[in-house]
Amino acid sequence: SLNPLRDRASEREASTFIRALRDGRCRERLSDWEKDYRRKYAAFICESEGKHPLLSWEIVDWEDTPPLRILHYRGRRLIAAGEQKTYSELFSVTLERKAEDWNVTKYDAIY
Repeated sequence: SLNPLRDRASEREASTFIRALRDGRCRERLSDWEKDYRRKYAAFICESEGKHPLLSWEIVDWEDTPPLRILHYRGRRLIAAGEQKTYSELFSVTLERKAEDWNVTKYDAIY
């Protein structure tokens, strides 16, 4: 179980990132990734998120390896856009702490 008194700043940033992917703003959100070695990965994520939209998510665990934090989530997705059937999966968001801010550096999901 997660400490209810924990600092949730990284979780808020991760949720903002996940909502952007869910709401169709993937390319906008990952535009910085398209300028470096993550370009192909960003395109894959955006294509996959469009095909298997995320409906809901909840945090289940986290790992701290300063300056990184890996948040693990359980999510529910549509099998395909426009379908009614769903499936559950685990995915993770890796954030890096820079000064007082958290920046998403990696998103891992299996579609």
